[in-house]
Amino acid sequence: MDLKTYEQIKFELAELIRSGQLIASEREQDSNRRYDAERPWRALLTRLAEDRFTVVVAGRFSRGKSSLMNAVLGMDRLPTGIVPLTSVITYVRYGTSERVLLNYEGTRLRGEATLQELPEYVTEKGNPGNVKRIHSAEIQLPAEILRRGFFFVDTPGLGSAIFENTKTTERFIPEIDVLILVTSYESSLSEDEMRFLNYALASVRAVFIVINKQDTVLADSRAEIIQYVQKTAHSVLGDKAVAPFSVSARDGLAAKQAGDAGRLRDSGLLDFENALVDFLANNRAQMFLSSMCDRTSVEMQALGLEADSLISQLQALQQQIDPNVSEAMNEASVESRAGAVLGLENVSSCEVCKAAMAKTMRFLARYQYDLSTRPRTQEQHAQDGGFCPLHTWHYEQVASPRGVCTAYPVLLNQMAERLRHLATNGTQGPNPQ
Repeated sequence: MDLKTYEQIKFELAELIRSGQLIASEREQDSNRRYDAERPWRALLTRLAEDRFTVVVAGRFSRGKSSLMNAVLGMDRLPTGIVPLTSVITYVRYGTSERVLLNYEGTRLRGEATLQELPEYVTEKGNPGNVKRIHSAEIQLPAEILRRGFFFVDTPGLGSAIFENTKTTERFIPEIDVLILVTSYESSLSEDEMRFLNYALASVRAVFIVINKQDTVLADSRAEIIQYVQKTAHSVLGDKAVAPFSVSARDGLAAKQAGDAGRLRDSGLLDFENALVDFLANNRAQMFLSSMCDRTSVEMQALGLEADSLISQLQALQQQIDPNVSEAMNEASVESRAGAVLGLENVSSCEVCKAAMAKTMRFLARYQYDLSTRPRTQEQHAQDGGFCPLHTWHYEQVASPRGVCTAYPVLLNQMAERLRHLATNGTQGPNPQ
């Protein structure tokens, strides 16, 4: 995609977002509620204006996520260690000078800190249980790879003893464009990491898997583990999975700082960096615009019938970006297919039935997408006990098979636990559904 086409599509998409923002704003009379209604639309416009392409680094704690980011950046700036981080997302973006901005929970005011002070806010030792109520930290660095417009994100560790760490990372899934999952030779692709991959499948555009700490394993023993990781990841992610990379982040960073080209090559870091940069350079524009269309579609579906014209324009724009329109965008037009599923054409004589079924279709069009992509929605769906039999059937007809498989593990695990409790104790437990 050439620059002229890219800028033109960005302009058209910005106009659609502003139109959606106007509809959302006009619905609210109260100024505070109007501000809240406009919030997601302002976030979309900001992300579009900044060309914010989010590359997220995730994995279990102690895998070396922060060490890998330090190695890629060529700077030992992110705090590392075996103590799990607090529930704080850390953004890393380009800046002409080193700077740390702190976003607090419940306020738009921002604080500022030095890089040396950062551990006091984002580590369990410096900020136990996140008592300082830090929502996120933004680090600005003059690193060359960030100059390309990449927006790296360091997430709290999966499988941490601090339960909220994993939840924070899972809630961030809808924001991910490209995922870098860091595992290690100690226990490659743990249960927590596999669960995260399943959650992320519907949202992310591509997944790079890095097997860290190759310096702890003999070279002859690595091939079997690499083959296992590649096969397992492909079974979950399909074509979204890039062949795994064997890396020693520690050796890579030390080699960069020492200017040792041979050691850098042996660390595996150079192969990973080159593959990541080449992939993003060749695919970033199309992936970014498609991702922005998907996110805009989700917000437009919530506006109801008033946004039908905007959704049609958005679909046409998505087809211009990628003729093989993504599944997520196809879900935006799910309402038209749901009409046949719910039998709307058979109740044309009853205005009450038409209104009720139209509302049901509109709800399913939005909810099935949220259910397949948002862990919080999946958890609430499980707590509510799922749909009734009739609407489970309706949902299954509307959603894609992959969407159903992504949406239902939380509910099924909860049901299995109840059945296990019944089989063991003969009672339904304190919270029957």
